[in-house]
Amino acid sequence: MNILTRSLLISATCFSIHSTHASANTLITFDDLAPGTSGHFAIPNGYAGFNWSNFYVENASLAQQNPSGYGYGTITPQNVAYNGYGDPASILTAVSGAGFGLVSGYFTGAWNNGLTVTASGTYESGATITTSFIVSATSPTLEHFNWADLASVTFRTAGGTPAGFIGGGQGTQFVLDNLSVSTAKTPPVPIPPSVLMFATGLLGLGAFRKKKVQVQNLHDTMTAKA
Repeated sequence: MNILTRSLLISATCFSIHSTHASANTLITFDDLAPGTSGHFAIPNGYAGFNWSNFYVENASLAQQNPSGYGYGTITPQNVAYNGYGDPASILTAVSGAGFGLVSGYFTGAWNNGLTVTASGTYESGATITTSFIVSATSPTLEHFNWADLASVTFRTAGGTPAGFIGGGQGTQFVLDNLSVSTAKTPPVPIPPSVLMFATGLLGLGAFRKKKVQVQNLHDTMTAKA
C-alpha cells in the first residue's frame, strides 16, 4: 500500500470517529417545579433526567429578601436554582454511562458582586475539565461551556463583595437560570460513500500494483537463471 492510499484511509477513519452531528439541546428553566408557599426546596433527583446534589429551586418573587440576585438573575419567571448555603452543588447523569453535555447557563451572584464561580466537569472517561468566571449580583452572565459526554459537573463559589441589597443578605450562593444541556450522545457520522469507494479503489489499485511487481520480479529471476 503506497503513502497516498494509507493517508486517505487514515483520514477517512478519523473522519468517521471524530465527526459528529449536532444534537438537540434541552433548556432547563426550573419553572415547572413548584416551591409552594415556602418559596424554595431541594431539587429532587430525576428532575429533567439528572441527579442533583445541593441544588435548590427558589421562586424569585417569593424570595425572603428582595431585591437580590434571585430576582436580578431570573431569565424566565419565576423560578431559579441556587447552591444551598453557598456550598458546592453538582449535576450528575442519572444513568451510568449515558453522559450529557453542558452547553450554557445564566449565572448571577445571589448577594455578592464579583463572585467567582468555578465549574469542574468529569467526563465519562474519568478525565476532568475546569473553568472559572466572575459574576455580578445585579446582571446575569451567560456562560458558554460546550462540554460533552460528562458524567457530572460541580459548581463551587468564592469571594466577591456584598452588593449592599436592602435587607442585608449575604453569602456565596450563585443563581442559575435557563441551563442548556444535551442529553444525547453524538454518534459518528458515517464515511460518505464517495470517499469510501475512492479509498477502496485506491486500495485495490495498490494491491494490483504490488502483485504486478511480484510477477515481474519472478519473471526477472527466472530469466536470469535461464
